[in-house]
Amino acid sequence: TTMATVTAAKKIIVPWDQASEGYVLPEGKYALRIAEARAGQAQSGEQRVEIQFVVLAPEKHKGRKVTIFYNFNAPGLRALRELLQGIGFEVPNKAAALNLSKLEGKTLIAEARVQEGKQGGKFQILQNIKPYGKNEPEPEEDDVEEDVVGDDLEEDDDLEFDDD
Repeated sequence: TTMATVTAAKKIIVPWDQASEGYVLPEGKYALRIAEARAGQAQSGEQRVEIQFVVLAPEKHKGRKVTIFYNFNAPGLRALRELLQGIGFEVPNKAAALNLSKLEGKTLIAEARVQEGKQGGKFQILQNIKPYGKNEPEPEEDDVEEDVVGDDLEEDDDLEFDDD
């Protein structure tokens, strides 16, 4: 019977479908756009925010997508706070609702770092986050943007982000 338990323990479900999200950017400075921000869950059932960034610059990595998971634990929340403040959001010190669609389309400059996870694997962290391009919150424009954001994502091939 001991043999049976050993072999049973050697089977594991591998979520290969998540492999594509494991792409990490080499360390360095990037201009990024938030393509998608959504509420998700870690395997543990813990809530988290999942944010997909698209690289705008440098040219070599342009168009690369990287997804970062912000778990609702101390390090995850610190990183999420840093991201939000970096792109100009006020972050309260108490629990508060966050409208994820307001993050989509925002552009930022950040330094990408790669950290080794405790269980192995690499994960991405962003530091020194600053707004990039025309991100300054101007109430009038904000309302206008909201209506177009959905349809614009497909076409806006770079019109907005080439600052040079």
